[in-house]
Amino acid sequence: MGFESGLAWYDPATQQQDKICDYEPDLNTRPNDGKCDRSGNFVIGSYNKNHREDKENIAGLWRLSTSLKLEEILDYRFRCSNSIAFSKGGNLMYFCDTPTREIYRFTYSPKGKLSNKTL
Repeated sequence: MGFESGLAWYDPATQQQDKICDYEPDLNTRPNDGKCDRSGNFVIGSYNKNHREDKENIAGLWRLSTSLKLEEILDYRFRCSNSIAFSKGGNLMYFCDTPTREIYRFTYSPKGKLSNKTL
């Protein structure tokens, strides 16, 4: 699960958090939207907590692999991640930076960065 302090395993019965890793520790962001791919990797995007005022593209899109390695998968930054979704076959991923009101489609692989961005 995504928390402002980082990504963590969470047990709702006990409310216990076991931290996996930090998440954009030096930025004014927080995890916002996430989805698991067909391989069990967790793809999660960020939210610039001050995006309405500063309009800064500082948020990232990340993948936490099944081996718990966190890697950035998008080659640019944005303001507010939403609408992460995968095609039925899992080879396409959809993503929206909410303030733009545009949904993009990318070629997706469980390893490596997103490619072939189309509107």
